[in-house]
Amino acid sequence: MDKRPLTDLIVLDEISKGFNSHNVRTDILIQADFSVLRGETIAIVGASGIGKSTLLNLMGTLDPPDSGKLMFEGIDLYSYSEDKLARFRNKRIGFVFQFHYLLQGFSTLENTMMPGLINGNKKSIENHAVNMLERVGLKNKILDRVEDLSGGEQQRVALARALLMGPDLLLADEPTGNLDKKNSQSVHELILELNKELDMTVIVVTHNSDFAGMMDKRVTIEEGKIVPTI
Repeated sequence: MDKRPLTDLIVLDEISKGFNSHNVRTDILIQADFSVLRGETIAIVGASGIGKSTLLNLMGTLDPPDSGKLMFEGIDLYSYSEDKLARFRNKRIGFVFQFHYLLQGFSTLENTMMPGLINGNKKSIENHAVNMLERVGLKNKILDRVEDLSGGEQQRVALARALLMGPDLLLADEPTGNLDKKNSQSVHELILELNKELDMTVIVVTHNSDFAGMMDKRVTIEEGKIVPTI
């Protein structure tokens, strides 16, 4: 697939975000500016506690900024109502976390279908979920219960679920943090393959230097700003 022209998918415009704990204020972002191109791959790296997951959650509209704008294709997402924002998130943003949050007692296929069952046609969603599971290498595990899968297979189900709705943006928070080296490498390669195939922007929080080195850019948070890192 030929990629579309390089345009901004996400723009953080003077975003500030912090937290109060025991009457102490901790500022994570201070009027930070940052832009992400469509189809780009970005690793958010740095020490624990620096605010990497906070930044990811903010870009995924899971956590609003204290001030500033989060622009998605030129639209300020936090101008949306909660219901409209939830629908937008379901269709346009996919999430993969360190802990896969699969539903025990349900099959691989049922777990993958979950995001599409809210408003979709069950049969068409089922067909699409089967195709996604085949793409992530689980063709022979479609009817298996997720608790019977290996850790690497479970994370592939989480990835298939995240991609079911055809998101423009995939956000992954330490997606291979609980996997061994072999399974980690396999998931890393799969994510990058899907980035190219689907023209999908990928932003990943990771402590894995090899994975970070495979991305187009690496960034960290320094003094409340989002900056490139070497």
